[in-house]
Amino acid sequence: MGCTTKGVEPPFDVAREKREPTWGDPTYRTLPAKVRQADVGTSHLHLNTRDALQDVNILLPIHRFQELIAEERVGGLAKEAYSFMGYQGFPPDTTAWRETYGPEVAEKFKAEGVDCVLLTPA
Repeated sequence: MGCTTKGVEPPFDVAREKREPTWGDPTYRTLPAKVRQADVGTSHLHLNTRDALQDVNILLPIHRFQELIAEERVGGLAKEAYSFMGYQGFPPDTTAWRETYGPEVAEKFKAEGVDCVLLTPA
């Protein structure tokens, strides 16, 4: 399920997916580490997004990590989290993830000095 920050970046391209059901949007969206629940949007044609719109921590436990930071159990978070659409068509085509978008996000994390990445499926 793809998460977005409402009004900051466009939602994932579910319109194209409706027209081309074997295609899935390979791009990513950026969520600030201090994203407020009210600012979270979701996109997905194959999953019910209702629960994630009520609690983003179902998909991205960002607020739980903020609690761990406050308790000094972890050092900190990257400035931004990145959300990808899980559905990549049928059969899945992850070429754009491997060749373009994954390396872009990896470089952003490296530039920020990120030591560890948590991947959460949706």
